Amino acid sequence: MPETLSQTVEPNAPAQPLLNQSGQLNSRPDLRFPHPTERPDSIVVIFDGQCRFCTSQVRTLQRLDFAKRLSFISRHDPHIRQWYPDLTYDQLMEQIYVMPPESHGAGTKEPARDAAGKPHYAGAEGFRYIAWRLPILWPFALLLSIPFSMPLWKALYAFIARQRYRFGKLGAGDDPCGPDGTCELHFGNAKKKS
Repeated sequence: MPETLSQTVEPNAPAQPLLNQSGQLNSRPDLRFPHPTERPDSIVVIFDGQCRFCTSQVRTLQRLDFAKRLSFISRHDPHIRQWYPDLTYDQLMEQIYVMPPESHGAGTKEPARDAAGKPHYAGAEGFRYIAWRLPILWPFALLLSIPFSMPLWKALYAFIARQRYRFGKLGAGDDPCGPDGTCELHFGNAKKKS
């Protein structure tokens, strides 16, 4: 990545806003995800950082990444347009994108490439790519690699992705939409109807 992102945190600083400069929810320093600028040779996972459900799933991936192979960037991060100009807003809102390091392992299926020739995987295929690289997820990788099953996994992924803001409301307490207005952003007045 061409430039580095520096974040300084003062010990007694007031609580940070709900969205950080990378467009992620809950951007307290102890909840921060490793950014691609911090791990330049990592697998980059692009996700919706304003989605509670997505952020929760990415946090799980981060905890399972014992070898520190992954870095994460919200689709709302200002670097996205610069680093991945061929990915549109609509594409990034539909599914995660996984960008392998330039020297991705031999024996893997050749990924889709953008106009600049950079490889990427999306949605269920992106999760399968990650699962093969995190040993604890190998059972899922095997399941996702059953011949001719990918259309099923893609359909399931698409269904979950369409419902992700609703899933993010589950278990959120008294105000499932939170002060950030996430539900209103995606459901209009759904906050009042909940």
